[in-house]
Amino acid sequence: MIASPEKALCDLVISTPNLNLRFLTSTEQYLEEDIRFDMDALKKMNSSIFRECAQIGRKKTSLLNIAKLIDKD
Repeated sequence: MIASPEKALCDLVISTPNLNLRFLTSTEQYLEEDIRFDMDALKKMNSSIFRECAQIGRKKTSLLNIAKLIDKD
């Protein structure tokens, strides 16, 4: 079974040691500069998947900040 792009990004955030995306600016910087994520592709993602992962996984704040970036604008 292949993970959806949203689930793959959730897994990456959860499994990256010492990653704590507490602010939207640091979340955006991590996505754009550290992992060179396509921000246009992010806008097309389903934010509810990140919210669901936040409820059952670790790094709740980091995952919720990604969902907020998707819903922003």
